[in-house]
Amino acid sequence: MSPHNHLQDSRQGMEMLTFRRFLRSFLSHTIHDLALMIDRMRAQREPLPSAGIVDSQSVKAPGASEQGMTQTRRSMVENGILT
Repeated sequence: MSPHNHLQDSRQGMEMLTFRRFLRSFLSHTIHDLALMIDRMRAQREPLPSAGIVDSQSVKAPGASEQGMTQTRRSMVENGILT
């Protein structure tokens, strides 16, 4: 056996190991997703939830002004609440 064949064998072994890990991960995610869908269907809910996440910094209240927020922040800094 030449050194070249040994390196090629070890590379193929590493590729196979990486591929098997990928398949295992994909399979576990698929099983989880299916179990979640079945659970939601048993609870008489939509199998695939539709949801969105909105944080408070990306939404501005109707009628809010930039100046009002600035004044509140200045007040908090003056009172030692914010630095």
